[in-house]
Amino acid sequence: MVTLVAEHWIKPESMERVMKIFRDNTEKGDFVSRLVLKSMDDPSKITTVTTWETEGEYKKFLDDLAKIYAQRDPNAPKSMLGEKLEGYEVVLSG
Repeated sequence: MVTLVAEHWIKPESMERVMKIFRDNTEKGDFVSRLVLKSMDDPSKITTVTTWETEGEYKKFLDDLAKIYAQRDPNAPKSMLGEKLEGYEVVLSG
């Protein structure tokens, strides 16, 4: 299994819209599991932990994400202040 840990820093005025996107994407669920966490120390920080069965499914998600980012209007208002994505191989799960 492969897990993506993504940290997102969301503009306060965009939080409701971004959370709806996370909920909608979670319901579509092309993955084994997804956890969406909101920082107790930094209310602008959302961390998602998403797991796929195979590396191929994980890479397809990243490819699809890159296509979505590429299609965004460069003049549209940004909802995120920043983002960090890091993939992990799952070696132990409880």
